[in-house]
Amino acid sequence: MKNLSSKILSAIAMLALLIGCNPQGPEKASDYDVVITNYDKSAEFGNITTFGMPWKVTHVGDTTESENSEMDLVILNTTKAELEKMNYRYLPETSTEKPDVVALCYAVTTTTVHSWWNWWGGYPGWGYPSYPGYPWYPYPVQGIYAYQKGTIMIELANNTPTHLPAAESDSVLIPIIWEGVTNGFTTNSQNEMMRAEKNIQQMFVQSPYLMSNSSN
Repeated sequence: MKNLSSKILSAIAMLALLIGCNPQGPEKASDYDVVITNYDKSAEFGNITTFGMPWKVTHVGDTTESENSEMDLVILNTTKAELEKMNYRYLPETSTEKPDVVALCYAVTTTTVHSWWNWWGGYPGWGYPSYPGYPWYPYPVQGIYAYQKGTIMIELANNTPTHLPAAESDSVLIPIIWEGVTNGFTTNSQNEMMRAEKNIQQMFVQSPYLMSNSSN
């Protein structure tokens, strides 16, 4: 994920510079919007058939959020709908089937984030049968930095760890194979929620390679 994020950060910085150089200036808030995507060139997206998704947006920089806001629900519902359009089959938390990939949603709530660490935990049935104590395998998210407040991030994690943990406290590396980023969202206004929905949809429009070959 570090490599994907660093490339996306560079692209956002370049686009911000170009917007700032526009002599006419922006006419509306959406003129500031940036949608950037990146992916692992070695990932075989056509072979993906299922996805899981924690029904929670992680608010980076704010640990007080407990319930999903209206904006969070827009992020979650739009991401789920777009992945289903890619012919991925959604597995709910109660499923006993292990998903091929896991969709992770984030919203940056601080002015800037220099570094942070977050774990996504497990839901019953999404782990490996021989390791019942580690459903989903906790995934350490680290190395995110310099994202501005109001940034929304969507990631797809390959649900196959590179090694199995010896203990629950052990770190497990689960590769991020796709990431989408958009910016400019600081409130739950109807206008911003409409923009967020449109920009998340755009992430998938510009990522046609995500389409699964499955007939589901």
